[in-house]
Formats: sequence, C-alpha cells, structure tokens
Amino acid sequence: MLEQLRDTWQGLGWRRQASLATLAVLIVGGLIAVGSWAMRPAWAVLYAELSPQDAQAVVEQLREQGTSYRLAQGGTAVLVSQEKLYELRIDLAGQGLPAGSTVGFELFDRTSFSTSDLQNSVNLQRALQGELERSICALEEIASARVHLALPEERLFSDQQEPPTASVVVNLGNSRLGSAQVGAITQLVASAVPGLDADAVTVVDTTGAMLTGGMGGAGGMQTLAQLEATRALEERLRGYLQSMLDSVLGASRSVVRVQASLDFQSQQITRETLEPSEGQGVVRREEITSEQYEGDGGTQVGGPAGLDGGAGSARGGSGGSYEHRSETREYDYARMHEEVSSPPGTVQRLAVAVVVDEGLGRDTVEQVRGLVEAAAGIDPERGDQVTVEMMAIDAVKVAEEEAKLAEAAEAQRTRAESMSRAVRYGSIIVMLAMIGAAMLMVTRKLSAGVAAGAGRSTAPADVDPPDHALDEAGGGGDELEFAPMSVEQLQAQTVGTTEPTDAQPGSDPVASRLSDLGSRSPEDFARHLSDWLREGAPSEAAAAEDTGDGGN
Repeated sequence: MLEQLRDTWQGLGWRRQASLATLAVLIVGGLIAVGSWAMRPAWAVLYAELSPQDAQAVVEQLREQGTSYRLAQGGTAVLVSQEKLYELRIDLAGQGLPAGSTVGFELFDRTSFSTSDLQNSVNLQRALQGELERSICALEEIASARVHLALPEERLFSDQQEPPTASVVVNLGNSRLGSAQVGAITQLVASAVPGLDADAVTVVDTTGAMLTGGMGGAGGMQTLAQLEATRALEERLRGYLQSMLDSVLGASRSVVRVQASLDFQSQQITRETLEPSEGQGVVRREEITSEQYEGDGGTQVGGPAGLDGGAGSARGGSGGSYEHRSETREYDYARMHEEVSSPPGTVQRLAVAVVVDEGLGRDTVEQVRGLVEAAAGIDPERGDQVTVEMMAIDAVKVAEEEAKLAEAAEAQRTRAESMSRAVRYGSIIVMLAMIGAAMLMVTRKLSAGVAAGAGRSTAPADVDPPDHALDEAGGGGDELEFAPMSVEQLQAQTVGTTEPTDAQPGSDPVASRLSDLGSRSPEDFARHLSDWLREGAPSEAAAAEDTGDGGN
C-alpha cells in the first residue's frame, strides 16, 4: 500500500504535488488558527489597583507557577484565565499576596531581645497606624488611606500630660464621603488610640479638602449634618412621590420637587401642676388653739412704806375677761410633674411642586393634587403648600428615544453574540468540510493511480506505446498527461504506431488508446473530450446541411 501511494505521488506532476502540499499546509494552519481562536481563554481580573511592588510580587509568583497572565490598566491590574481565577486567589492569599504597603501588628512577629524601648514604641505606633489604615480602607468609598499619630511621651503628673492627635488622609477616587462617614472615621481613630479625643482627629482627602474641622469646627460639622439631613428628607420624599406618579401616570410623565424646612432646636419643657387648681384640697393636718381668761375686783393698795396712808391710795378696778382662738390647717394637693422633650429635626413646613405632562388632560391635575397631599402628609395649618401644573415635558420624548436606542443596542448586542457564535462554529465546520474535501480529492487521486497501475499490470507485455507517443503524452510529469491533439491527430497516431494483436482481436486502437489515457489522467481526458465534442459539433451540422441539399 505504501509503495502504491509512493508511486502515485511520484506519478503526479510537480504542479499537482505543490498544489496538494499547499492545500495541506493551509488546512493545517487554518485548523490551528481556528482552534486557537475558538479555545482562547476568557480573561478575568485577578487583582486590580495594585501598587507596583504588589504587582511585581504577584507576577513573579505567577511566572514561577507557569500560569499565563496579562497586565492591564497601566500595570496595576493582573488578568488570568477565568477557570483558574478563584484557585489562584486562594493560592496567592495563602502566600500573603498581595501584601500591600502597610504593616500592622505583624511587626512584632520578628522581635528580638536586643530591641530597645524606643524601637518598641516606634513599632507600636507604626503597627497602630497600619491597622487603622487597613480598617479605614475597608470602607467601600475609600481607595487608600494614610494615618499619622502624634503620641506624646507619658508624664508623671496628669496636668503635664499633652493630649495625642491624629491626622487621616483618604483617597476617595470618584466617590464622596458624607458627614456621617467622616464622623465614623474620627470615632474609629479616637477609639483605637488611648486618650485621643474625636475633636483632635483631622480628616483630609487627597485634593486638600478639609473633611473635619471646617466651617467653625464642631458647629460647622453640625451645620453640614443638618443640611444633609434636610436633603435626605427631601430626596426620600421626592423619590416616594415620583415612584407613585410613575406607577399611575407612566414613566417620565411627571416631575416632582420637594423643599422642606426643619427645626433643629432641641427643647425640653418641665411642668408641675396641682389638683385641684382652685378650692381646697384634702386636709392633711389641722391645729386649733383656744385661750380664755376671766378676773374679779382688785384690793386697796397703800402708799410707800414708812409714810402715812393719807399720802395717796390706789384701788383696783372691776374684774375683766380674755379669749383667743387660732386654727391652722394644711391641705394636700395632687402634684403632676411633666417633662416635654422636643427632638431636633421636626418638620416646620413642606412645599411640593409637581409638573404633569400636558397630554394627560386637565382632569389629572386635581387628582394628582389629592394624591400628593395625602402621600406627603400635607398640613395646611403648618403652612404646607402643593402646586400642580400641566406643561409639555420633553423628557417623555427623550425617554422614548432612549428606550428605542436601548432596545436597538440590546438587539445589536444579541446579534453580535449570535454572529460571533455562528462565525466560531461556522469556521470549525468550514475547516472540517475543507479537510473532508481534501481527503476525498486525495482519495480519488490515489484510487485513479492504483487503477491505472492495475490496468498496466494486466495489459499484454508485447503491446507497448511507441516512444514518440509517450513523449507527446508528457510522461515526464512536468506537463499534462498527454499533449492536446485533435481527433484526426489521435487517429493518425494510433493507426501509424499501433497494430491489433492476437490478444486483442477486433479491438479498436483508438478506443484502447483513449482508455489508456483516461486511466492515467481522468481530468485531462475529460477536458480534451469536451473539446473534441465541441469540434465535432460544427462538422455534424455541415453534414446535415449537405444531406438536406442533396435530397432537394
């Protein structure tokens, strides 16, 4: 079999050998290209926003493992195959990667007996700063943070002890911190450092904006908190009303704006009342005191001793009486002690403005007004106000156009995905078809060569084609299997060079020659046969015309 294949391959002309070799190379190259494109890995982000040191450490580890990777975002992101993503993350995490530029309490894992007290205090401060940086970076809005602690030396007397201070620098990227989050950071730092007051913590972002201590210190922060509370109430109420109107009227058919006025003064009122407020209460204690006196006529009184009684005398008057009465009563009243505390943030006034699309009709205005008043809790006595107007809203058209564009984009994305899958699978099918066609063509070539070799082996040994016929047939393989010739030339060549033998009695030399040529090169034989038929058509038509004329 191998010898027949070798003979068949050697029997082909160099042009056909080159064509088959080129076709085989194209098929193999196409299969490799399509396979590489179809089986390319899906890349996923292993780590992003890495420092140059962490990126270098991660890449070095991936190289040691022999894992394919890609760098993106200016070398700050590392991409790996989707199939190995989670496995690599667990493996690298077990090796402490990415380590990050901050250090925490792991500094004390490498302590030695020769470390001085100063080094221990410095390491403690560094570790505390690093742990605070890690905790602050755990917030979703913060990309990175730096913490600086100023810890004074401890003094013997408390009145000489200086208070510690702290400074925090945060990188927000495209995010924004609210006052509540800034307060949480200050409280976090203050709670982690002994003796640190929250007012001694300063928070600054990378743009140089002061996030704490601005607008007059604590009073400014309180003002910012009040403004944010007012905006939060307005936004919450606006979203509540807008979602209701969108559900009733349709999306983008109305616009709602809310303005609120809040009272942030805190009041605490203490009241004490007695019952009954008028009249007498219950007698708790009663005291009655009574005095009474009655007297008779007085005796005669003489003068001074040693004197005569005639000098003068005094006679007592007639008898008298005395009476005194006093009453004391204590009443007990019911006392009511009442303390009224008014928390800050009480709503003083609400103003709601609603714009409705004019295509909904005038009757919609009053209906919308009633819905808004009921949903927002409007109180006329408080001075609340609701305004509903009907106008043309361009956002309706814009929303419709955006919806159409979104649908078109989604359809285009779906078509692109379908086309990508079709191209991928179609390429594979085309390559398989090309391989099948090439194998079929090679099989036909080999079958034709084997058949030709079998025909030559069964032919009589004394019947050999003349040398000039082989030369004209192009037996060298560099040209066609036989040179182009007409029917007359083939007949003359056959009659002049080939004679019938005893082994082939009555055989037609021309047919034998054509059979031999067809077995050696079917394609060239078919092409020349087609040319002979076209050449013979005009002669047959002319003969038909001559026959017709003779009949006439």
